[in-house]
Amino acid sequence: RIPSGHLSVSAKNHMFGKLLKPRRFKRKSSLQLSLNSYGLTTTIGYLPMRSPHLIRCFCRSSVSLQGIELQDPKWTQSSYINERRINARNGDIKAMLFLGMTSLKKENTVIDITEGLQWLEKAFDKGEITVATMLGRAYSTGEGVDQSYEKAVIWFRKGAEQDEPKSQYFLGQFYQLGFGVEQNTNTAIVWLEKSANQNDEQAIEGLARIHMELPTPNLQVASYWFKRAADLGVTNAMSDLGYIALETNGEVVDYDTAFRYLHEGADKGDAHCMFNLAEFYHIGAGVEKDVDKQLELLKKASSTGNHFADIRLGFLFEENNDFVEAVTWFQKAANGGISDACHKLISIYTEGREGVPADPAQVGKYQKLIEEETTNSN
Repeated sequence: RIPSGHLSVSAKNHMFGKLLKPRRFKRKSSLQLSLNSYGLTTTIGYLPMRSPHLIRCFCRSSVSLQGIELQDPKWTQSSYINERRINARNGDIKAMLFLGMTSLKKENTVIDITEGLQWLEKAFDKGEITVATMLGRAYSTGEGVDQSYEKAVIWFRKGAEQDEPKSQYFLGQFYQLGFGVEQNTNTAIVWLEKSANQNDEQAIEGLARIHMELPTPNLQVASYWFKRAADLGVTNAMSDLGYIALETNGEVVDYDTAFRYLHEGADKGDAHCMFNLAEFYHIGAGVEKDVDKQLELLKKASSTGNHFADIRLGFLFEENNDFVEAVTWFQKAANGGISDACHKLISIYTEGREGVPADPAQVGKYQKLIEEETTNSN
């Protein structure tokens, strides 16, 4: 059973049939991001990976305005730029946005960033409040400007105070993470709720995750927000509803409700939903036990590159004393970075199993993989 925001589970979870607290994402120092906003697609720098949820939302989130043609190859022509300057001076907001966004382009050599920022601020002052979100994201990641969380917060706050839902969402996330402000979960919840009340699906999911990750998780409140996100089609939320149902034996989220959401997410191709749905068939949670269905779902999840499914399949085949098949799945999981699978293979190859002889060379191979993983994680 894995919540969608996690990337590793302990082997003990499967050996003893219960969930221990999963380890978080393996943190990397940064993630390169690309921004597609107002028609502009460009690499926008690096954001420290302190929040997998925020990373995902930076990648998914976008603000857009019809009629901004920043992909037009004429943007590099000085005559074209001058024409837009004239339009901007005459109060054309789209021209202001064009000039401002062009100044942020990585390959820009025609508009000074200072001029571009002035046009964007004028557009904001004329009521184009989504500029606040765009500039907040630019300062967050160093897109065309010097990276500054503090300046990002200033712009997110400007947008948030004018009810721009994306600005409210990001401001809430920054308070939750302590980016550019003192960390404050209560303030984070206030801004996220404002955004969620405008049906921003990322804010809705973010609220659920905050309540799920409190020192004392509030699964009742988390499940309320996960249901709202799931009803908007967010498959991560569908997976987490299944997780909560399994964790609480169907008390906080009943099995029937969770099964329905997991089935919907699995049909959409979400591997986490497939994984958790397989667990429903394994224990008979609101459905008859069905090993064949469980294997089918896990193999389908594995085919998407989900290595939790690989290790789960390894344990299932081991339980049935099919060690040759178990080793095949443990190896897939190990090669996918699941250290628990490496430990399992070391045990198997140290002592040997039916059909799998002891092999010191394989023991050394997986010990080396663990050492490399430890070094990389540090």
